[in-house]
Amino acid sequence: MADRFHHPISRAFRPEDTAETLATYRHSQQHGKDAYAAMVGTFYDLITDFYEYGWGQSFHFAPAKIGESLADALLCHQLFLGEAIGLRPGMKVLDVGCGIGGPQRALATKFGASIVGLNINEYQVQKCSTYNSEANLEHLCSVLHGDFMDIPVEDRSFDAAYHIEALAHAPDKTAAYAEILRVLRPGAVFAGYDWCTRLSTMAQVRSIGTSCSESSTATRFRKLPHSRMSPTGCGRPVSNSSRRAIAPRTLTRGHHGIDLWREPV
Repeated sequence: MADRFHHPISRAFRPEDTAETLATYRHSQQHGKDAYAAMVGTFYDLITDFYEYGWGQSFHFAPAKIGESLADALLCHQLFLGEAIGLRPGMKVLDVGCGIGGPQRALATKFGASIVGLNINEYQVQKCSTYNSEANLEHLCSVLHGDFMDIPVEDRSFDAAYHIEALAHAPDKTAAYAEILRVLRPGAVFAGYDWCTRLSTMAQVRSIGTSCSESSTATRFRKLPHSRMSPTGCGRPVSNSSRRAIAPRTLTRGHHGIDLWREPV
């Protein structure tokens, strides 16, 4: 691991620019959708190295078995997604909001698919590219600087796409889903993990959600109607033949020997 990257203090900018970067982030928070790109960009400039120092190269949550390490839980969570999508060699896949590429590299290594990471933050793009090279995965892993609200690729470019807790940052989830569908080929699969709360349990998670959203994430928790979180709500048809869903408890062990004990919602 490159020492210049693994440090709890952000190296995305000069130390003397910290106050200005923080001010930009706070200002963008107050302007919501109109400044979401600046908000997300400056947030990850501020927090990326701190996240990596304590969390590793995969910036997401994962359920864990008793006694299971964080690293193993994160990896299993990622491989479950790859198994569900049906990743395999020869596929071209989009990782929407790839962070510094931990899941991208894990999935490419396990399944042999070619995965393009998409990231709005230039510092994370730099780190992801460096880590891909250090892992000798440049033949399978690449990273693209861009916004998932306006993905800089042609229509029907990918065989599959996934995101892991990235669309929480989308200012308009319906538009984000529509843009992802635009770059998928007919019959392609899109899957992902997102932060969700059920209306019946909101009272129980309100204090936790407030704490998380204000101190450790760029985006506040939102209560969204199902139609706005579903690709079918984006104004484009999704045929039954191209949809794939995973029912709880239907998968016990994947084709690649992956322990699929988790129960997706």
